[in-house]
Amino acid sequence: MLARENAWEFYPNDGADFLNLLYQKLSDSEIIRTTTISEYLKTHPPKSEIKRLSAGSWIFAEFSKWINNPYKNKAWEYLAEARKLLEEATKSEGHQVTSLAWKQMYICEGSDWFWWYGEDNDAFDKLFRMHLSNLYTLIGKEPPDYLNKPLTT
Repeated sequence: MLARENAWEFYPNDGADFLNLLYQKLSDSEIIRTTTISEYLKTHPPKSEIKRLSAGSWIFAEFSKWINNPYKNKAWEYLAEARKLLEEATKSEGHQVTSLAWKQMYICEGSDWFWWYGEDNDAFDKLFRMHLSNLYTLIGKEPPDYLNKPLTT
């Protein structure tokens, strides 16, 4: 087997079953106490303030892998418009947005889509546009025509 950056593709169900079981076992443990950051901070308030944060990217310590390319920027614009419509649909009376629509949004917000734009990866472009189209459908909107054409053309 080749060594890869992301091992989850080699797990059944992309690792979801494994992770769910792991989290359940950790939660059920009598010697491990799971918590969230907000819960921890309630009992352990910060003693100092971070004045400056550096870029959190592990590659080049900046964000050029995700921005400053015309295709990446266009994908961000498409995503921003879709999120705006999803948020409006969530707030609108009489329109019930399902958790599936939000899950679809989170799929669209994955950083890998933006990583690959501009790298001659047509498969990523097609999948990204398909996921955005699915989101529009889930909130009862017609997907925009621009989602039928590759961003890279």
